[in-house]
Amino acid sequence: MIIDVVSRCDRRLNFGANAVWPEALPAVAWDGIWVAGFNRTETDACLLVSCDEQSLERLLAGLYPRLGFIELSRLAAAIDELQVPFDWRDFSSRLGFRWSDDWPALFKILRETPVELVEWFKQREVAARDLAPILALKDESQLAHWFTLAIHILKFQPSKSDGIQVLEWLVDLLLAVKPVDFISSARTFAEMKDRLRAARFPMAAQQERSHSDLAAKLPWPPGAKTGWVRNGDRAGLEIRLFAKSPGELEKQITSLRNAASEWANVSRQPNDSGESGGGV
Repeated sequence: MIIDVVSRCDRRLNFGANAVWPEALPAVAWDGIWVAGFNRTETDACLLVSCDEQSLERLLAGLYPRLGFIELSRLAAAIDELQVPFDWRDFSSRLGFRWSDDWPALFKILRETPVELVEWFKQREVAARDLAPILALKDESQLAHWFTLAIHILKFQPSKSDGIQVLEWLVDLLLAVKPVDFISSARTFAEMKDRLRAARFPMAAQQERSHSDLAAKLPWPPGAKTGWVRNGDRAGLEIRLFAKSPGELEKQITSLRNAASEWANVSRQPNDSGESGGGV
């Protein structure tokens, strides 16, 4: 290894890594390719590493030990553009990843993905397994449609778990050729998620509406606030009571028992609809 100047590097492998290169360190080049310290000027110092001293895979793993999947996809694009031989299995093992043969296809999709989506993926540290459902969209028009609708979804800046979940539902609905253009008119993420869930799991949604209608008809205590609500993957009856005295509470408990008895009677009745959940 020798110290020279950045101008000796004729090509750069700048893939937009999140890590900030320390000012105290020189730029780094491998076999004439600038691989780190891209904010340096041409007259700044550069550490030149030859291919005989270290492989590119080993050097990059040492320079960038914590890369997310989005960064890996950008690195793949940069390496392809430079046409540099690269052993992805060796590199991913050095970073603690298990290489998957699906990754090149995901890398290709990410190169075509709109910037708005990639930025959300990057901020939420989305992994390869989170993006894997997109691989089912083999048709370019389907993928383009998914991109357009995904932008509408992610403009609400949902959490990682919520965003990944609805994006997977969107893939399923597009594959089933179900109407999903209502996404562009949704005013809130909660509204859009509810409509996507209903479209993806229509029978389950119908059951929830039936439960909600039933909850509204049961003989609840006066002043009780009730409703059929969803909390994550679970849905159930929520009841809120307010009692000013033990006697009032006893009356409310009696009313609750009556409501529970009526609910149990209705639940034991046969379901003529033949629906048992399911979806597209």
